Amino acid sequence: MSTPATRELLERSAAHLTAADLARLGESLLGDTSFEPTFALEPRLWATLEHALEVVGRDARSAGITGTLSLVTPAWDDNGHAWVEFEGDYHGNGIPPSLGYSAEGAGSA
Repeated sequence: MSTPATRELLERSAAHLTAADLARLGESLLGDTSFEPTFALEPRLWATLEHALEVVGRDARSAGITGTLSLVTPAWDDNGHAWVEFEGDYHGNGIPPSLGYSAEGAGSA
């Protein structure tokens, strides 16, 4: 992949790269490749989604819907998305980790 960050990394001597250079270039590379961390790499993303599911669960119970909502990552999901499980069924299209960056994102899932 040819990007400004990859070109800079290839053209500069590693001995001349500072910690700040490496952090900047690493961030650029992650952005260039559309990197998305997994729940394992960023556990707070999972925690945000769990909190949002607690709110949904309270709303469901207040509407008379009984049963347990769970946030799971099924082995069959190769994308590493979270899924809402209710009474043994999975609902929705899967929730990517990036929606856990904010309560608003988690709420839109």
